[in-house]
Amino acid sequence: MMKIAVAFLSVVVAAGVAHAQPRFIPIGDIPGGLTLGRANAVSADGTVVAGDGRPLETTIDSFRWTEAEGMQVLPRLPGGSF
Repeated sequence: MMKIAVAFLSVVVAAGVAHAQPRFIPIGDIPGGLTLGRANAVSADGTVVAGDGRPLETTIDSFRWTEAEGMQVLPRLPGGSF
């Protein structure tokens, strides 16, 4: 049985509010066969998340997430072998 990990992240959206309350936002996962995404970094204001996931068993892709644009898979670097 394949384990499924769903990335949830607490981000603070400070849209002009001095003391914004944290809220949980499901950021989704990289499209593909497996659901093994994780958030690795969050910007200081909580509006940008960077992470990685495995759309295939032998592939690792990186992503950037914002509430406005959602998850964007970043291009792979040439010559990379993971």
